[in-house]
Amino acid sequence: MDIGDLDRTRRRHPLPDTVGTRPHRANPAADRGPTRRPHTPTQRNVAVLPRRAPLCSDVVDCVCAQGDTMDEPVIGHIPDSLRYHDGNYFPERIRRRAGQPTRRDVRRITRPLHALHTVWFAIRLPHGMGILTTTGRRSGKPRRTFVKAIQRGDKAYMVSIGGENALWLKNIRADPKVILRVRGGTFAGVARDPRDGAERTAAYAALCETVHPIDYAENAFNRRGIPTRTKILELHRAWFVGGTPLVVDLRRN
Repeated sequence: MDIGDLDRTRRRHPLPDTVGTRPHRANPAADRGPTRRPHTPTQRNVAVLPRRAPLCSDVVDCVCAQGDTMDEPVIGHIPDSLRYHDGNYFPERIRRRAGQPTRRDVRRITRPLHALHTVWFAIRLPHGMGILTTTGRRSGKPRRTFVKAIQRGDKAYMVSIGGENALWLKNIRADPKVILRVRGGTFAGVARDPRDGAERTAAYAALCETVHPIDYAENAFNRRGIPTRTKILELHRAWFVGGTPLVVDLRRN
């Protein structure tokens, strides 16, 4: 076969393209399917990442925002015999096992106590008590009564033992302007409810954590047995919870 015959043979039967080249190696990765790319957070992924833990400053702000509930006073022990609700107070000394005390029973305690206050307070007004003057909601005339009152700076703290049932508190609801005489002097003021837990705590500390000599005589009229400091504090707590505590913003009269 000459060269011309060889050229004609190549043209009639061309060799495959792989002839004279390196053999093709199969890609094992192609048989396993598409390769996953390493995960990189996108803007969308970043948006769903967990939020950071709160800093100390965030916790402090949260506590300050909830101050009204956290500052409420912690009430001490009150015996069941002293507990009452909605201002329906009856002294322990005259409570009966069968039914509520009568008005006559109540007057047997309140009249001697009022007489003692009138004589004692005329000589010298004791610590822990006050003479409150309100304006009658119907008559418009001055009305004077003895109240449990403690002065602390430019404020005084009072408690209505009878709650909203007390006539003098009804007068205050109609006209909050009052005149209050305490051991520290005579003041004009405006009576109101405590604004928040902090003021209730201050009122509780003034009314329920202090004991004065007048409290022993008062306790003897209200409770059975010999008055003690513990029994006095228990009675004051019962008045604070079952009655209505008030704050008076004072100014010198």
